[in-house]
Amino acid sequence: MSTLKSLSNRQIALATGISIVLMAVLAGMVMGMVHTPLIVPENPSLTYGNLISQTTTFRMGILGWTGILITDIIAAWGLYLYFKPRNNSLSLLAGWFRLAYAAILGFAIVQLIIVVLLTQTGTGWLENPGEKEFLTMLFLNGFQSTWSFGLIIFGLHLLILGWLVWSDKLILKILSVLILISAVGYLLTNTLNILMPDYETIKPTLETVFMLPMVLGEVGLAIWLIIKGGK
Repeated sequence: MSTLKSLSNRQIALATGISIVLMAVLAGMVMGMVHTPLIVPENPSLTYGNLISQTTTFRMGILGWTGILITDIIAAWGLYLYFKPRNNSLSLLAGWFRLAYAAILGFAIVQLIIVVLLTQTGTGWLENPGEKEFLTMLFLNGFQSTWSFGLIIFGLHLLILGWLVWSDKLILKILSVLILISAVGYLLTNTLNILMPDYETIKPTLETVFMLPMVLGEVGLAIWLIIKGGK
C-alpha cells in the first residue's frame, strides 16, 4: 500500500499511457487477425468451421481480450490517480465507469469461452451439428451485444475524461475535443446498435465519421502521458 502511495505523477502517467497503448494494439490485433477473418455473421456453418480449424487462433483472441481487460483496469486506476488533483469526484466517477465497462467486458469474454467449449470434440450432449452452429452464433452475438452495451458505459467514462483533460495547453485542448467527440461516437453508435434492428445499414457511415477521433483521442492522450505526463 505504501508503494502505491509513493508513486509519482510521472510513474502513474507512464503506467497509464503504456496500458492504453497496449490495449489499443491488442484490440487492433484481436479484431483484425481473429474476429474479422474467423467470424462470418451471415454464415454460421462457415464460422463454425473456421473456429474448429483455427481453434488456437480463436483462443489466442480470448487471451488478447483478457489482456485488454487487464489494461483497461490499470488505465482506470491510473487515470483516476493522475486527474484526482484536478477534480477528485469527477475523476473517481470516470474511474468507476471504466471499471464497470471492464466488468461487462469480462462477462462478454465468458461467452467466448463457452464458444470454445461448443467447438471442442466430444461434446456428446449436442449431437446435431446444426445445434452447435446455432449456439455458437448465439454466444458470439451475445459477446458482441454485451460488449456493445459496455461501450455505452465506456462512452460515459470518455465524456468525463474529456472534461478532465481540458487545459490551457493547446495540445490538451485538442485531445479533450477529440475525446469528447469519441465519447459521442461510442454513445451514439452503440445505443443505436441496441435500439435499431437495421443499424447495420448505417453502421459503415457512422464508423467512418467517428473512427478517427475514437482512435486519436485516447491513444493521443496515452502518447502525451508517456512523453509529457507528470513532468
